[in-house]
Amino acid sequence: MEASNIAVSMPRVNLKDTIEELLKFTLQSCTNGTLEIDLGLPKELCSRLLKPEPNDLSSPSHSDSSTGIFEGIPPYPLYKRLALALHESMASGTLFGTCNNLTIIHQESLLKEKENEWQKLILEKGSELVNVLKTVKIELHVQEPFFSQLKDGLKTIEGRCALGNCSRYDDSSIMHIPVRLYEWGFLLSKKKKGLGDLDHSAVLSQYLTKEEFFRRIDSGSLILFNKCLLFEVQDIRSYSSFSEMMEAEGLSKVLPGVETIEQGVQIYRKFYTEEKERSNGVLAICVSKFPLQPYISLARLLFGLSLGGLQGLLGLAHTTGSTPDALPPPTSTLLSSFVLPYKLNVEGSTLTHGARALAKHAHRSSSKYWGTLDGSVFNHTMLSLK
Repeated sequence: MEASNIAVSMPRVNLKDTIEELLKFTLQSCTNGTLEIDLGLPKELCSRLLKPEPNDLSSPSHSDSSTGIFEGIPPYPLYKRLALALHESMASGTLFGTCNNLTIIHQESLLKEKENEWQKLILEKGSELVNVLKTVKIELHVQEPFFSQLKDGLKTIEGRCALGNCSRYDDSSIMHIPVRLYEWGFLLSKKKKGLGDLDHSAVLSQYLTKEEFFRRIDSGSLILFNKCLLFEVQDIRSYSSFSEMMEAEGLSKVLPGVETIEQGVQIYRKFYTEEKERSNGVLAICVSKFPLQPYISLARLLFGLSLGGLQGLLGLAHTTGSTPDALPPPTSTLLSSFVLPYKLNVEGSTLTHGARALAKHAHRSSSKYWGTLDGSVFNHTMLSLK
C-alpha cells in the first residue's frame, strides 16, 4: 500500500534549522558512542556524513525547496543536504531525493515498495518529532563546555540576567531568536488583525522584565538548548547578583569545573556589565533533562530508513556494481578524477577516470547531476574502450 502524501503539521520552532542541528548531534553521538539507541549504521559512515569538504572548496548547495529540485552534487558536509531532504519530505509529504535519482536495475517494483515504506516512515516519525518540538516554550543557546555539562547532567542550573531582548513577528509565526551564552532569547507570538501579509524582515523588538518572564515561563515549561536537547524547568529563583546566585545554588550546579565564585563572575562579566546585572537582577533556572527527546525520534527515523534510505535522500544513483555503502563523493575528488589519466601505459591516451565514468554512465544521467550531455551511444562507447 502506498504511503499517504499528507504533509506533517510543522511545529512553531524553526524545524528547518532545528533538524540540521538535531541530525548533526545525533550523528556525533553515534560516532562517539554516547547515543542511547542503535542507529543501525556504521560509526564510520556517520563520521563520513559529518566530514567537511577535504580541500575546503566552496561547494554551495543548489536546492529549490519550492519546487523540490535538488541540483548538482551534494555539498559537504553531507548531513546538511540530508537534513534538508528530510525536512522537505516531512513538510510536503513527498519523498525527496529518491525520485528520478535512485535506480536499481531490474528491481523497479522493489524500489517502489521501498520508497513507499520510507515515505510512510518519514511521515510517522516526522509527526512524532514535530509533536515533541511543539511543546517547546523557548530556545536557548549555551556554549561549550556548559552544553556538554547540561547533556551529562552535571550542570542543572542556568544563570541568566533577568532581562531579555525579544523579537516577534506579527503574522502569528514564532521565530527562533539566536542567543549567546547568558543572553535571553524568546519564542513569542502575537496576532495583529487587519495587517494583511507582512514582510518577514519587519521585526518588532521589546524587552521582557523579570516579572514578565515569570508570567510566561514557569515550572514545567520546556526549553530547547542548542536546537537538540530538551529540558524541563523545575524552578526559577531570583537573585540580585551572579555571585549571590552561585553562593546560594552551589557553584558546581551552575558552572561545573569553575573553582571559585570570583572566576564564575568573570565568566558572566564577558556577557553582562556590572551595571546591567545590578539594575536587572539575575535568574537561576533549575532544569532537568526531559524524557522525550527530539534526537531520539530522529534516531528512530534514521534506523528505519537504514543506509538505502539515506542514500536515496542524498540522490545517490545505484547500479549493479555500486559499492553498497557508497556516499556521494566530495567535489574535490570528482575534480581530481578528471585530471587523473585512466591508462598511464597507453601512449597518447588522454582519457581520464572521470571522463570514462561520465561516458560509461551517460545514459543514466540527468541534467540535475552531470548537466546536459551531448553525443551518441557509439561515441561514448568508443571513448570507454580507449
